[in-house]
Amino acid sequence: MSHFLEEVLDVCDVVTIMRDGHVVANSLPAAELSSAEIVGHMIGDQVEQERPSRSAVDSSGTPRLKVTGLSGGRFQDMSVEVHRGEIVAMVGLVGAGRTEFLRGVFGADPVSSGSVEIDGQPVRFRRPSDAVKAGMAMLTESRKHDGIFPVLSTTTNMAVAQSETYTTGGWIDRRRQQKATDAVAEQVNVQAASLDTPVSSLSGGNQQKALLARWLITPPELFLIDEPTRGVDVVSISQIHALIHQLAAEGMSVLMVTSEFEEALDLAHRIYVVRNGRIVDHVTAEEADKSQLLAAAFGTEEELIHK
Repeated sequence: MSHFLEEVLDVCDVVTIMRDGHVVANSLPAAELSSAEIVGHMIGDQVEQERPSRSAVDSSGTPRLKVTGLSGGRFQDMSVEVHRGEIVAMVGLVGAGRTEFLRGVFGADPVSSGSVEIDGQPVRFRRPSDAVKAGMAMLTESRKHDGIFPVLSTTTNMAVAQSETYTTGGWIDRRRQQKATDAVAEQVNVQAASLDTPVSSLSGGNQQKALLARWLITPPELFLIDEPTRGVDVVSISQIHALIHQLAAEGMSVLMVTSEFEEALDLAHRIYVVRNGRIVDHVTAEEADKSQLLAAAFGTEEELIHK
């Protein structure tokens, strides 16, 4: 299995293509295929559905986040802007460098060059706690590996990031903590028999909503969200999408990484496409379609243009 289409055509004799968990083309001769034709099978004859309405964004002022020429271990010279109340998506294939870019902006990974500005002021985050103090939050890519604390309660998992909200003189006020976590659990619709049970007992969708709630006790001004609905059931996907729309409508800025191209089209105001550690395309959601985004992600734009 591979997402690298040129490699597939160079190495394989036949190609089988899947879409949405089903085989849509079986044992096609690789010698008779182009990358663009493979992308066409992946897209299928899907009719573009009407996209949900988005809150208006004023992009005339100073961006809330401005990243210029940022480079790190797996990304080079990447520049991104996010305005107040705007949802910006970064799409591409797994390994394209999107996650590493978010981690670099958040101070979780070192960067080698470039600049980051928050509301027009240059910042340099040496650790994630610096970013949090500047009004930023981040939902990480893998909730199992670097998100949840599986043996701890759902309440503790939601409370752990912003304990200063209910801490006085180094002591946690359990009543204030419970009130705060109950409120955000209701806001994001966490479904649990009890918030005192281990978070690992929740479904994947409810674990993800608990991680989102973690950062909403004191809402950030800028939310970095990596794969918001990975491994999440359909109902939770709809709820998470509605929550992100609501947060943006209330003025929060969202920079989101997703491997789901439809998700980017449904949620974002603008979309950046990343390939091999670089931004290769930048479009508004209104002018984009799935075939264009896939072509840019796979590097088959010219083939599609000349076909």
